[in-house]
Amino acid sequence: MKRVRPTWKKKEAKEDNEPQLLGEARTAMTEVLDMKASTPGQLTLNERVSMLNQDQKRVFENVKAHFLHQKCHEAKQCSCDFAPLRLFVSGVGGTGKSFLIEAIKALVNSLWNSEGLLCGIAAPTGLAAFNVGGITIHRLFQLPVEHATKATSYWPLPKTSQKIMRATLSEVKLFIVDEISMVSSINLAFVHMRLEELFGSSEWFGSRNMLFVGDLLQLPPVHGNPVFEKVATKSILSQLGCAAAINIWRDCVTYDELTINERQKNDPQFSSMLDCVRRGCPTKETVSVLKQRVIQVSVSDKFSELQQSGKAPVCLFPKRKACDDLNAQMLRKNASEVHDIYCTDEIDETAGNRKMTKKIIEHLDKLNADCNMTAGLEAKLSLAVGARVMLRRNIDTKAGLVNGAIGTVLSIAAQHVTVQFDNVPAPCKIDKVRSRFMVMKNFYVYRRQFPLILAYAITIHKCQGLSLDCAIVDLSEEVFSDGMAYVALSRVRSLDGLFLTAFDPQSISVSVSSLGEVNRLRKTHRPDLPLYDIPHISKRKRKLTGVDKTVSPSVKKVKVNPSSARDNEDCVITGTETPAASPFNFHSVDVQWQQSACQELGLQYCTQTPVRPGGPAVPLTRPDMRSVRRVQGDGNCLFRAFSYILTGSADQHIGVRHAILDHMTNNAQYFLGHHLVGYDSIQSYIASTGMDQDGTWGTDIEMLSLAHLLQTPVFSYSQQHGQWQRYSPHDVDRQLMDDIHQRSMYLLHTGNHFNVVGSIRKS
Repeated sequence: MKRVRPTWKKKEAKEDNEPQLLGEARTAMTEVLDMKASTPGQLTLNERVSMLNQDQKRVFENVKAHFLHQKCHEAKQCSCDFAPLRLFVSGVGGTGKSFLIEAIKALVNSLWNSEGLLCGIAAPTGLAAFNVGGITIHRLFQLPVEHATKATSYWPLPKTSQKIMRATLSEVKLFIVDEISMVSSINLAFVHMRLEELFGSSEWFGSRNMLFVGDLLQLPPVHGNPVFEKVATKSILSQLGCAAAINIWRDCVTYDELTINERQKNDPQFSSMLDCVRRGCPTKETVSVLKQRVIQVSVSDKFSELQQSGKAPVCLFPKRKACDDLNAQMLRKNASEVHDIYCTDEIDETAGNRKMTKKIIEHLDKLNADCNMTAGLEAKLSLAVGARVMLRRNIDTKAGLVNGAIGTVLSIAAQHVTVQFDNVPAPCKIDKVRSRFMVMKNFYVYRRQFPLILAYAITIHKCQGLSLDCAIVDLSEEVFSDGMAYVALSRVRSLDGLFLTAFDPQSISVSVSSLGEVNRLRKTHRPDLPLYDIPHISKRKRKLTGVDKTVSPSVKKVKVNPSSARDNEDCVITGTETPAASPFNFHSVDVQWQQSACQELGLQYCTQTPVRPGGPAVPLTRPDMRSVRRVQGDGNCLFRAFSYILTGSADQHIGVRHAILDHMTNNAQYFLGHHLVGYDSIQSYIASTGMDQDGTWGTDIEMLSLAHLLQTPVFSYSQQHGQWQRYSPHDVDRQLMDDIHQRSMYLLHTGNHFNVVGSIRKS
């Protein structure tokens, strides 16, 4: 089957030019109703409740009490203040979170007993969503699709799409989002805004009940910040169209946690090992045991050996390239005849002319390297009878033919491929599908291809939410994300079913900020549970190639020399092109400013801060990492950094913290309802966050407060995003003049820690 050159398709009348979606609203709502009709099992509510363990029963009863109270309000039997449920239920892999979800779904259906949809269920990936009877979060809420190369913005739905979604979701009493660790803070904001748009309420999530489930120490979002981090001011302006930074998670979410592990309950040694790996603190015994699980033969030989013994192994690799290589190798090794099936592409000319054909094809060839960029459809699909494949489309959600389902090819014909899926009783004929994706601005391609990919190996991101009897896992230096090693290991039910291709102890890492958030949630909502120790993270230095961003947009090539990096740096940038000129300047504070600020805040001036003065004509480029003044990482780093800038010493952080909070209290009108949403007073904000307590992490709010208090902007450089974020007094009080050339304070943010910037790189 030869590849067909893309042909042109005539323009069709369209309702509007809405951004590319993961699915049309009508199709998505049909899938929602199909999943409702295919709730697994025939267990009654009482049977499900009787099977809950002590942990699950506690959470279940709390949710039940909330819904019974809600029914009293609906019946006008109660008129007290009553807020919707916004609960996060956490727990390590295997604690029965999915089983609890099924019980809560049964409870909701029993209490309201309606023919309509009562539970809207979603997860970040298709397979994870299917496991809990839902669809992807992008399809359920019709969210814009993120790409690594550009940020997405929120957009309102067309009226017809709103009508379709409102008709399906109008009776929903509870929205459930599973695998919440993979949902970004910006997508959480998108969900809130979509529900607000659909149901006409300005309350969080359109006044709907929300249940979030997952483990923050598992995989983080592919794009964007973790769900618990504040959406930065820049993202608010560019992606949400709002004016103030928000943190929906901290503003409204409560917490409970499951602690009884059901998945590995018959293998206590493995369960104990996983707990250490999850916290990023593997013991010597854990490292020794994992080293013993490394196979001494090739992956393909081990895979075949396990298959011949009656097992169905799945290879879990960190990166797609390794998956592609093994898939091709296994196909060549096991197949007598390989069929190369080429797609058929058709260009949809929504704007422009046919003179662009050559350029479009060039762009399309680049996109073909990653089928995630081409609606999940391969340009060339290589298959053979006996090959392991994964479905990349929801074909029949009721039957279990969902995105992520894995099976074995039985036969190949021109119009269909017959596959025996692992979790579907009968063989299924998979036909070609036709999907549309963007190639360039205003140019789309319709691709026709079988929605299948080879699946001897899948990425670790694809496996979150699965339970496996047998897996071959790569824990080499290719592991690139916190929580990735834990997710891969915890998919397996017992140590006997785990095989490693390689093991690098430094592949085991945890997000310190996620640990801090779990500690905050435990301290606030589950004080009976101990707080986690925050490990000293010594990350492996890696070779990186990427895009470096400054305040002004500019794209440049980046080289990284890991051998010259300092011990506490992930990497060192050794060469870039000259960045574009910045609209801001590096003009730092001086001794007179320090002394005046100390007097105003009641602090003791110690010494001049060793920060280069710069000036109103010095462009703001990236920080000079050699100049960074490091402060202690004890939860007070933001306030220690400010203390260092103000006094020349980091020791007066308590005084700085109190001065900032006092200023917020005395100027509440500038913060409440604008930067702080969901609080009726500054005191309630302080009480709920513990912001007045030693060791509580500071946020954007405290940075804005100090900027307003001292009438001095604060700049924070994010190493993760490679750009400066500016906090100006003008952001708090719009009546103030915004002088972009005035003296400012400069911080370095490494993702979970603040330090002081002493100077910048020469432009």
